[in-house]
Amino acid sequence: MYMKDKEFLFSVDVETDNLYGETFAIGVTIWDLKTREMVSKVGCYAELNKVRSEWCKNNILPIIRGNIDFMKVGYRTQMRDIFWNLYEEWRRKSIILADFQYPCEAGFFRQCVLDDLKSREWDGPYPMIDLGTMFICANLDPDLDRFVYTNNLHLDKHNPIHDSIVAAESFFKIWDFLGRL
Repeated sequence: MYMKDKEFLFSVDVETDNLYGETFAIGVTIWDLKTREMVSKVGCYAELNKVRSEWCKNNILPIIRGNIDFMKVGYRTQMRDIFWNLYEEWRRKSIILADFQYPCEAGFFRQCVLDDLKSREWDGPYPMIDLGTMFICANLDPDLDRFVYTNNLHLDKHNPIHDSIVAAESFFKIWDFLGRL
């Protein structure tokens, strides 16, 4: 059984320059599956000056820029390498989760693999659990506001760390609803 080998939930959220643009910020939270406590969180951003989307400039950059929860790095390739090293550390013992993983998180993982195809080709998330699909399986509206659903109205939407927290808490709530944990 897949779940018996997993001890953690690795919840990832990325912010991209529009839906199909390059990722400029990431947030990861890692949760113990038994205690449901967050054991680690990582936020990172790079090259915010290259973001072209006016919507992203107005709605995401003010939340990320200068936020002490985020590490600023010089280049997006460096940000992807930091992420990949974290992912490699946790992937075998974790369920990998993203909310509506396509196109943003799926595209980000693809780019991470392409950055070093020879060594990463077979190491992408398999599977990556999609939270939106879990909502459908629980007969819930997949567009239900996760911040309301988890009573996290104090957190910021489009902060990738906060988005990954809300995704993880939604996962646990739906998992319980489905009677699987």
